[in-house]
Amino acid sequence: MELRHLRYFVAVAEEMHFGHASKRLHIVQPALSKQIAALERELGVTLFSRSKHRISFTPAGEAFYEEAVDILRRVEHATRTAKMTDTGAVGSLDVGFIGPAMFSVLPSLLREHRRRFPGVRFQLHEMGTVPQIRRLQDGAFDAGFVHASGPEEGVSFKTVWREPFVIGLPHEHPLVREDVVDLAACADETFVFIARKGSPGLFDQCLALCQSHGFTPRVIEEGDSPSARYGMVSAGIGVTIAPGSVIKGGWPDVEFRHLTDATTQIETAFAYSTSNHSATLAALTQTLDEVLEHLDLPAGREPETANAVEPAA
Repeated sequence: MELRHLRYFVAVAEEMHFGHASKRLHIVQPALSKQIAALERELGVTLFSRSKHRISFTPAGEAFYEEAVDILRRVEHATRTAKMTDTGAVGSLDVGFIGPAMFSVLPSLLREHRRRFPGVRFQLHEMGTVPQIRRLQDGAFDAGFVHASGPEEGVSFKTVWREPFVIGLPHEHPLVREDVVDLAACADETFVFIARKGSPGLFDQCLALCQSHGFTPRVIEEGDSPSARYGMVSAGIGVTIAPGSVIKGGWPDVEFRHLTDATTQIETAFAYSTSNHSATLAALTQTLDEVLEHLDLPAGREPETANAVEPAA
């Protein structure tokens, strides 16, 4: 049995007239009659009662009609799903992200991609750069937002955001009275840094920033998540260096202040496996490019480089 036989049968069943059905199907009536007769022989049942002036269902024909319509509907759905999957309109995306991405690029990307492709489901995972890279390499993630720290085998990077650093202080710290803080004034402070094992590039950049202001920070604690770091700062354990976008989110009992040196930038990169050629990922990348063209630029960001594909720095 072929699908065309089901389509012929359904047309006759809905028209209850061979002549009308043949016009609907754009075939001659004798050929349609032969096809229905061949279907009845294959099934071993009579589907229509025929008289000189009218046709009607037999009980077997009426039962077969319901099933035939359901089969054709499911075939149409399967065809549509296959085409949508091929264009990235349906599917799922496992995406990792660092905290700053949620305060900059990621919300706009999620909003726009959901508008364009409501059939795509997201699974988001907040974690450091290193575990994200590993999951991209082993195929567990489709994409990630990371602090790129160097070339990684099988992973490509696109710099999507640049922003200055800020200093995070306990709310009772004397420096919170300042609108802008000279990092050199924190030389004697205890620092809470991001754990180097999770984001070595960011750890090293924070260390270099302090050294450029004439001191090597005393790092007493490391936190592998924003909650851990800012929680320790709110407890008065130390101060921290953070991406400027964290100001948007805030944190209880932590005061963030801009630094006098706003030239040192922290970069967020969109990372993806070079072996992932799925249409779903390609569609996400296209949406990201569109979002970056219209995203509000934070202070210090260079718009001409926002869409540039760069090696990890």
